[in-house]
Amino acid sequence: MEIYHESKTYIKHVNLAVFNLSVSESFYNEVMHLDTLSKTDETVILGNRGNPLITLVKSRKRHQFQEGLYHIAFLLENEDQLATWISLNRRFPNFLGASHHGVSKAIYLEDPDGHGIEVYADLDDTKWHYESNEIQMVTLPLDIDELLMKSMYNDQFKFTIGHLHLRTKNVEKAAEFYRLLGFKMTLDLRSAVFMSFNHYHHHLALNSWNLHDKEEHDEEVADIRAYEIWYDSKLAFDSARHMLDHQEISYQEEGKTILLKDPLNIQIKLTY
Repeated sequence: MEIYHESKTYIKHVNLAVFNLSVSESFYNEVMHLDTLSKTDETVILGNRGNPLITLVKSRKRHQFQEGLYHIAFLLENEDQLATWISLNRRFPNFLGASHHGVSKAIYLEDPDGHGIEVYADLDDTKWHYESNEIQMVTLPLDIDELLMKSMYNDQFKFTIGHLHLRTKNVEKAAEFYRLLGFKMTLDLRSAVFMSFNHYHHHLALNSWNLHDKEEHDEEVADIRAYEIWYDSKLAFDSARHMLDHQEISYQEEGKTILLKDPLNIQIKLTY
């Protein structure tokens, strides 16, 4: 099984705007089993094993259906941990779905603001299937009872940000931008695309589902505010910068960091 996070380029951290910090902090502590690493009156930083994963920031407006976050996907190390996480949350009333995607097994839910969350574990990448160089992902029912047989009843989870799924009015435009940052297309469904680094099934997804109802991304609304892409080498970082320069995309650079905004008006931090 290849490693597609931490030691390789991946999405490292997400800033998420929420309407009620204390309510959201409790959810991410008690349901997601993330630890509070630090907090102020306006922010809460949560993580796992001392590693910051998300920063909650206080928003002025409640969540609404707009361009922005579809879901944050938290990746666990294996199916045993996913089974244990499910078993510890069996009384949680708001699981929205459970799917077998051919490349992973996943549970879906929402946080108190209605932000989508996926908790998943990858299947062995030697079992992933490709056709015409596109990853084959499916959405089949997940056999929860079979999965729960793998539960170890040990809550020492290891989480990373497995991927982000965003919704946008213009998938093609957004995908073209993300190619500049080094993402490669792994699956194109027209209304949704999946992109990744290093041949992972996807570190990023973009969809235009129900786009006729979608408002433009409002930074004051409870939604994704920013996120960080960590590059595994200066060469990969410099390649992204070169592509931005070539396309005359404006950004700010400070040392090993580039700050810019994507076509959805979401701030991205590039580091290495």
